[in-house]
Amino acid sequence: MEQKTLDRIHQAYVDACENPDTHNIIDILVELYDNLLSYTPNSNDQKDFDIFLRNIERAINTRKRTFEITNLVSDVLFCMMYITIWANDVYNLNLDLNLIARRKSLESELVKLLEKDQVHDRFGVRTILLNQFSEDINTQKLRAFSEYCINIFTSRNRKDLTDFTKWVMTNPNINDYTKERIHYILNIPFSFKRYKDYIKNPKPNGYQSIHYCLVVDMYSDWLPGAEIECQFRTNAMHQAAVNSPKQSHQNYKNEILMAHRAVFTIEDFSKVNIVGFTSYNSVDDDIDGIHWYKKIFNRRISKTLVL
Repeated sequence: MEQKTLDRIHQAYVDACENPDTHNIIDILVELYDNLLSYTPNSNDQKDFDIFLRNIERAINTRKRTFEITNLVSDVLFCMMYITIWANDVYNLNLDLNLIARRKSLESELVKLLEKDQVHDRFGVRTILLNQFSEDINTQKLRAFSEYCINIFTSRNRKDLTDFTKWVMTNPNINDYTKERIHYILNIPFSFKRYKDYIKNPKPNGYQSIHYCLVVDMYSDWLPGAEIECQFRTNAMHQAAVNSPKQSHQNYKNEILMAHRAVFTIEDFSKVNIVGFTSYNSVDDDIDGIHWYKKIFNRRISKTLVL
């Protein structure tokens, strides 16, 4: 979009954040949408602007389900913990995993919506393999675990699902409540989409990871259409993604999305009435997850660190 249109979106965002009746993420999105409805961009921007408005509507509908989707993400990660223990127990994989679940920040989501038609990673689970074997062995272990998760959550491989279910239900070290919860989770009709193997085919900047989305089938009674992005990487891949000048997410934002990032930047917080959003300094100044992502779940699972 041309700068004039971006400036108008920026002003609408600032006005939404400074509205005395705006107190949370949904308020911001609703007010932003209302502020932009009356704006008519030039003909070159009209199509992209209309798509952006529709995307805001989708964002509102998704954010209204934040509580339920957060619970769904927690359930998925909870089940992943037991898949880890099962893989260690049955296949002796000796996995040492850090499982992290997070909700994407509002500003990051809005910036992405200026670039793309949809956002599929509003809610995500990241698996980091911490084992200190060779990178080839770690990659094999990581790939095996990612495949087990697909097979079990989506029933793609009935043997893995049957073996895991039997192991859970007959395990004397797993209490009845946990067995019932895992049974509930395994009955959610997931499919997987957007599978990308950036380990086999790294991005041009060297980034490596396995990505796919678990998607609740549309006919389901469990949050139909809800998506959870799953990422799997070794610790070496993670450190490169976080610290490498070429791969770091911050660098990605600075190089590619600098202009759009400025559209959703607050310069003066004195008029902002949003609960827990007082500056960009730290996560503590952004309780609701507007600029910083919101961590939902963080557990480390290994043969010596179990639950």
